[in-house]
Amino acid sequence: MAVNTVVTEFVFAIVLIIGVIWTWPDIPIKPMLIIALLLNGTFPIFFYPYSKTIWMALDLILHPLEEREEHEVITLRRVRNSTDVK
Repeated sequence: MAVNTVVTEFVFAIVLIIGVIWTWPDIPIKPMLIIALLLNGTFPIFFYPYSKTIWMALDLILHPLEEREEHEVITLRRVRNSTDVK
C-alpha cells in the first residue's frame, strides 16, 4: 500500500505540474480537479499488482532468505520438478 500511495502521488504531481505549465496563466480549476480525482481514484487500482511486486522485491532486498529457507526452496523445486507430468 505504501508503494502504491507514493507512486500514485508522484504521478499526480507530475500530471499537475504539466497541466499547470501547459495552461499557464489561465489555469482551469474544474477540469484540473476532475482529472486529479479520476487519476487518484483509478491509478491505484490498476497499479496495485505492480506495487505489490515492487514491495516484495524491496522486502527480499532488505531481508534476504536465510540459508534454511534457501534449502527449503531448493527442496521444493526438486519435488515439484520430479512430480511434473511430462
